[in-house]
Amino acid sequence: MKQTIKIFVAAIAALFVGVSASAQIVTSNLNGQVTDNSGEPVIGAAVIATHTESGTVYAAATNVEGHYFINGMRAGGPYTVEVSCLGYQTVTYTGITLQLAETFSLNVVMPDDSEMLSEAIVISDAASKFAAEKTG
Repeated sequence: MKQTIKIFVAAIAALFVGVSASAQIVTSNLNGQVTDNSGEPVIGAAVIATHTESGTVYAAATNVEGHYFINGMRAGGPYTVEVSCLGYQTVTYTGITLQLAETFSLNVVMPDDSEMLSEAIVISDAASKFAAEKTG
């Protein structure tokens, strides 16, 4: 009877070890805050991280506080991270390496674009069709 209980306990222990081994984290994360020269958050900035060796691309946009979060990234590197937003100069970081199961924090300060546009006009398909009908 004692032998049967020992085998049963050993089988249960082996089952738990197998379950915990299959639940290991195999990815990394990237996050941070994007601000301008005065420390104000940059809302809607595009953050694009490219795993240089594989070409895998991860992307996010900053929220109203200038924060961005990219989860589930391939561990290792090198990565190239490009941050861009209308009215600011694009900022690029190279050679970033992510550690397994850890979050890499990359805060970015975006300088104002000296050749900033005075205005931006967005034309949707509906507006361009309307304009074509009016002229043609």
